[in-house]
Amino acid sequence: MQREAFSRILGWSKGENRLPLVLRGARQVGKSYLVRWLGKNHFNQFIEINLEKNPELSELFDSNNVEKIIEAIEIHSNMSVQPGKTLLFIDEIQAYPKILSSLRWFAEDCPELHVIVAGSLLDFALADFEYSMPVGRIEFMYIEPFSFFEFLDALEEKKLLQVLESMKCSEELSPAIHRRAMELFKRYILVGGMPKSIKVYRETKKMEMVSRVHQGIIESFRSDFSKFKKRIPPERIRKVYDSIFQQVGKKFVYARVDSEEKNAAIKSALELLLLARVGYKVESSHCNGIPLGAESNEKNFKIFSLDIGLISSALGLTFPNLKDDEDVMLVNAGALAEQFVSQMLRYKESQVKNPKLFYWVREKSGSEAEVDFVAQVGLKIIPIEVKSGKSGTLKSLRVMASEKKLMTAVRFNSALPLESEITADSWTFKLISLPIYLAERFHSLLE
Repeated sequence: MQREAFSRILGWSKGENRLPLVLRGARQVGKSYLVRWLGKNHFNQFIEINLEKNPELSELFDSNNVEKIIEAIEIHSNMSVQPGKTLLFIDEIQAYPKILSSLRWFAEDCPELHVIVAGSLLDFALADFEYSMPVGRIEFMYIEPFSFFEFLDALEEKKLLQVLESMKCSEELSPAIHRRAMELFKRYILVGGMPKSIKVYRETKKMEMVSRVHQGIIESFRSDFSKFKKRIPPERIRKVYDSIFQQVGKKFVYARVDSEEKNAAIKSALELLLLARVGYKVESSHCNGIPLGAESNEKNFKIFSLDIGLISSALGLTFPNLKDDEDVMLVNAGALAEQFVSQMLRYKESQVKNPKLFYWVREKSGSEAEVDFVAQVGLKIIPIEVKSGKSGTLKSLRVMASEKKLMTAVRFNSALPLESEITADSWTFKLISLPIYLAERFHSLLE
């Protein structure tokens, strides 16, 4: 199955000013597979060192002398390391994060050697370990679940993908193409973007098998809870993790996790889960100007799951007899629509930086308003409203556009593309309505 990350990591390998690469992302999003693909297809030699399976191999990096480190690796692997022709992959580095400090010696004394490290709980480990980060001596790449377009590619929907990738905002879209895209969008909601779930669906077309994969992934995350800080009980972390699925798309309220626990205790557990990247925050911003993060409110936030496909399975929904041409009505359709858009926006941002999303809320007594997402396109602030159906009120969008004097707003829904002018309190702005399955093309369409 092809991934956009293949071209990114290949581009890194051919870069002239290349530094050791650190892959960041949750468990089972495909980090290790990505590196193995690169090593087996574009290098003469590929050496993989897994520090979780073989913790004793951490001793290979005890020296600050790169020549001695390489010599130890050659003896262990029984291979000759050839800078420029060998790819060295250090996996599960969260088991010994101090090895990251050694990467500076590779960058300074052997820059020709291609070095990649990865770890599913890397961010968590870094927050719990004091050491000197080799700033300016390493670079990062963020790996997210498959996007909807990558899902289409995996299902061999080449022609549909070509149309969706090339269309413009003002371009008419055939109702037949729209129906097919919506069918596959609904299927993506259930299958999700985790590589293994897509692989199983592609091979079997059985949602029952996909549900089993989801449950396995969720349990693998839960098994990691015992590796978290000893002072936080695994049961508390489990409660917070389960609450992420239940509170998707809503302002996260600590009391909804456990009314008998203190907010500080719930907050600490949530922060660990976010470091493990099994969920992510969308913070509110006052949106008076750019950058949006300059006016963000860390106390007012929503939480979304790593992947949309895991949500229904986590809430106990299974599909033993579901066929490809059948539709499903979900009670949490609105939350799932927001999850999808956030996941696609996050996917596109991850190609250039650590993704961070925002939304807008006005908590004024008697005139509350909330816009699902807010993004920066060029120098402009663009509010984004998400609807699971074809219609819905735009009260909050009108309020924000008028109050902030915004020229353009976007609505994602299940209807065909449409552009219109909206007037609110004597302020007129352009509303661009787009089919929800085009969410990952948000920036390219608006630009």
